[in-house]
Amino acid sequence: MIQANELRRGNILAYNGGGLCEVFAIEGDSVGVIDDIDPTYESLINLHYVPLTEDILTKCGIYQSLGSPFYRKGKFAVDLLGHCEYKNVTIDAEISYIHTLQNIYFALTQQELEIKL
Repeated sequence: MIQANELRRGNILAYNGGGLCEVFAIEGDSVGVIDDIDPTYESLINLHYVPLTEDILTKCGIYQSLGSPFYRKGKFAVDLLGHCEYKNVTIDAEISYIHTLQNIYFALTQQELEIKL
């Protein structure tokens, strides 16, 4: 189940029935989300984390380096096993979901990770 303390505004999540949404507010066990239609509040039990995939990384502008398992954007690198590097230093974090990628990228670079969904 999603934990509210792991979320930030702008994080991407998925509805139970499919479809992606972006967090705009966090209030207790409800999350304000917006999709292609309208903003709404959803219970955390109706939302899921979005697994990290090559397609998602590409939509974030993070591309695979030739001959390397790492996908890079500037000085930030991540692989599909959840390993992360920043400025060629290994970061002790396991990135399995897009919201974690967004949060760690922001913490390291002080920039939001733009995602073209």
